[in-house]
Amino acid sequence: MSTNGSIPKQSYLLIISILAIFILFFIDGPTTNSNRIYKLFWDNGHIIFFALVGWFIFNHTSHKPRYFTYLSTLLICLTLGCVIEAIQYNIERSANWQDVYRGILGGTFSSLILHHKKKTTKSILLIVAIAIISILIFREQKQIFIAIKLELAIHENFPILSKFDQPNDLLNWSGNSLVLANSQAQTSKSSLKAEFRAHEKYSDVTLEHFYHDWRGYKSLHIALQPADDKPIELCIRITDFVHDIGEQSYSDRYNKCINITKGLNNIIIPLNEIEQAPLQRKMALNKVNKITFFSRQLTDNRYIYISSIYLSK
Repeated sequence: MSTNGSIPKQSYLLIISILAIFILFFIDGPTTNSNRIYKLFWDNGHIIFFALVGWFIFNHTSHKPRYFTYLSTLLICLTLGCVIEAIQYNIERSANWQDVYRGILGGTFSSLILHHKKKTTKSILLIVAIAIISILIFREQKQIFIAIKLELAIHENFPILSKFDQPNDLLNWSGNSLVLANSQAQTSKSSLKAEFRAHEKYSDVTLEHFYHDWRGYKSLHIALQPADDKPIELCIRITDFVHDIGEQSYSDRYNKCINITKGLNNIIIPLNEIEQAPLQRKMALNKVNKITFFSRQLTDNRYIYISSIYLSK
C-alpha cells in the first residue's frame, strides 16, 4: 500500500489479472477434441492464478512475520482451490483435485520468491525451499514435454499414422490394457496389443493423436492379427472433427466391420470410400480426428496385435 492510503497502480493490475483468470475457470476451456498440448498448458492456469494470489497476499502481509504470510498463503490457496473445484463440479465441468495441488505450488512459489527478493541477506533455507518448489512445478510440466515430443514425432513420421517404438507411443491411444508387445508381423519390431473385453456392448481402442490431414493420399493401410487362432469380427470407425463436435450419428462417419482371421490381416481402405461415408456431406480429409477399433458383445476377452497404420499414394 502507498503511504497516502491510495492503492498503487500495480495492485489494481494484480487484482484485475486475478479476477480475469478466475472467470476463465468457469467458462468453456479445452474439450475432448482439443489439442493435448493446449489442454496441458490450460492446466498451468492454476499455477499462474495462485502465483498472483500469493503475490497479492504477500503485498498485504509482508509487514508481518514470514510464517504468517506462508501460513496465510497455504490456507487461502487450499480453501480457494477447493472452492473452485467444487463450483466446477456443480456446474458440470470436470473437477480435478490435482489442480488444488498446482494452486498451492503456485502460491507458495510466488511467496517464497518475493520474500527472497525482499531480504537483504539471503537465507540458505529459503533458497532450498524455492529450489524444491521449482522442481515440483517442473515435474508438473513433464506431460507437456512428453506431449510436445510426441506431436513432433507425429509430424516427422507421417504418412505413418502410428508407430510402436517407444512406451510413450501408447499415449496416442485410449482403450483397455494397452501394452507394447513383440510384433507378430515381420513388417515391424513391435506392435500394440489391445484388449477387447467380453460381455460389453462395445469394447474399443482408439487412435486419438495422429496427423489429421490426409489430403493427397489414396489409401489407409492397417496391419493387424488376433493373438490366438480364432477369428474375430472387428469394426473400424473413422470420424472427423465435424462429426465429433456434432451429434455423432452413425450415418455421419465411416463404419466397416471385418472378419479378422488367423495370421496377419492387411486391410486397405480407399480414402475416397472414407470421404464418401457420411450420408449428407463429405468427410473432411484434412480434419480426420479418430480411428477406432471395436468389437461387439464378445463372449470371451480377446486380444489383437496392431502392427502398423499408414497412408499411401
